[in-house]
Amino acid sequence: MGCRFCRTGQMGLLRNLTVAEIVGQVLAARIEGFDIRNLVFMGMGEPLDNYANFIQAVRVLEDQRGLNIAKKRMTVSTAGLVERINALARLGWTGLKLAVSLNAPDDRLRSFLMPVNRRYPLKSLIACLGNYPLPPKGRILLEYVLISGINDSDAHADALSLLVSSLPVKVNLIAYNPGANDCFKRPSEARLEAFRDRLVTRKVFVRIRSSKGCGILAACGQLAGDSPIKSPVRQSRLRTASLRRHCAHILC
Repeated sequence: MGCRFCRTGQMGLLRNLTVAEIVGQVLAARIEGFDIRNLVFMGMGEPLDNYANFIQAVRVLEDQRGLNIAKKRMTVSTAGLVERINALARLGWTGLKLAVSLNAPDDRLRSFLMPVNRRYPLKSLIACLGNYPLPPKGRILLEYVLISGINDSDAHADALSLLVSSLPVKVNLIAYNPGANDCFKRPSEARLEAFRDRLVTRKVFVRIRSSKGCGILAACGQLAGDSPIKSPVRQSRLRTASLRRHCAHILC
């Protein structure tokens, strides 16, 4: 998707994974002895760009003749592809959780950070999310990567609370995880907590999500090879390494 804060996104697109490759990651984790109870379809890119294979993978994973994992234990994370979210909503899968990478409260800033916003601006995205089927007391998860001096001010928090005021949401705040030679900076803990507190006072359900693996460039937004992928073998090794670090995060 070309998001400026995502090192993984700078690798470029090779191809989409097949249904077998998506489901196979869960099988591989089980074979290794991991007790997989919850799945997050995150991709190294955009799961809903691989829509048909993603949908079939969910069906196989849920089926009792497959891996027998209930939809209520699955979450799909998206950069906000409105047409595909609407298609997903039409399936009526109220159990499948939806997470949206938001990262800015206005179109100007979000388009700078996330090029996808130029095609699906916030007005259309918020309207789309308002129609997404949820179970009783269900919430849409909004992911907000906090970048020092870019989207972490009190004014940004106020604008965010106003933007989501009509939606049943939970906001996940994620401090930016810097990579090598990075122009963006991680906010201080004090700024992170101040942003959180600002949302709380405005009745927004919010949590700070801690990152793991920052020291080995394995945290959110950092997963990327040190050199371009040139062969299927190299690609497979990277997927295996990613699986071992984040066995419940399913690439699409």
